[in-house]
Amino acid sequence: MGRFIGRYPWSPRMAAYTAVFLASTAVFMAVRFPSARLLEMVNQSLAAAPVNIAAQEARLTFPPGLKLSNVAVAEKNKPLAKILTVDSLVIRPSILAALTGGLKGSASSSLLGGTAEGEAKINTGGGKSELEISFEKLDPALGDWWSGFPWFKAEGKLGGSGKLEITGGQVMTAVGWLKMEVADGRIIFNKSLSSGGAPLSITSGELELKLSNGALTIGKGVFHGPQGDLLLAGGMGLAPDLPESRLNIVATLTMTEAAKAGLGGVAMFLPPAAPGGKHVFRIGGTLGQPLLR
Repeated sequence: MGRFIGRYPWSPRMAAYTAVFLASTAVFMAVRFPSARLLEMVNQSLAAAPVNIAAQEARLTFPPGLKLSNVAVAEKNKPLAKILTVDSLVIRPSILAALTGGLKGSASSSLLGGTAEGEAKINTGGGKSELEISFEKLDPALGDWWSGFPWFKAEGKLGGSGKLEITGGQVMTAVGWLKMEVADGRIIFNKSLSSGGAPLSITSGELELKLSNGALTIGKGVFHGPQGDLLLAGGMGLAPDLPESRLNIVATLTMTEAAKAGLGGVAMFLPPAAPGGKHVFRIGGTLGQPLLR
């Protein structure tokens, strides 16, 4: 035993910290740590996030972790302008990383009818922090952001992954990417825009986004369906207040005349067809108030 400790001088400290941590966790679970106080502490910590996040319920879990339920995500300065609701979020810290002076953890969540998982490595000294995510079977139609959107509502099954690197805690200088696949999608136009028109079906699609120098760029945006194909290019210049981010997206829609007739009144808003039957239009304005031209 002496030789073991001598060879690994850090093992007694690790064993002691681990024993204290597990014992404390067991006590908290046994006496039911006051959920009201825990929820207050959690929501106070979430106040530093770039968006408004508030949980309705918080409790400790075992293995050691924290579970949040009914988490509402809204615009930073508009807590009532809800973007989406996360059904549950479980956060588990890395005990080994904590014992060696690091900060690392994983999270799993249930939202938008699907699941998402992530792993974060945070540098508390102002260095580079990393976040990796993956998700599957997310349905965008279940988001709350459609309530004020005047054009359409999108539904389908989204799956993909991404990575984000932040230096010095400055989100505007973050670098990252996101790859997403779409299946069984539909774009359902608002009644004020379409009179009796059919939804636009999306059989499959791929979207790749790159984040760098305060701008989100579309590296690939290709969507296919029985009514035609849609290509996206351009991107968005990010603003500290996310709804104020500037849009500069070019969309190219290729459809047959029969497909356009099926859209009903929506077809009236399409720009004149270019050679090859392509309709090109631009989406400008801000994320909060997009403009179609």
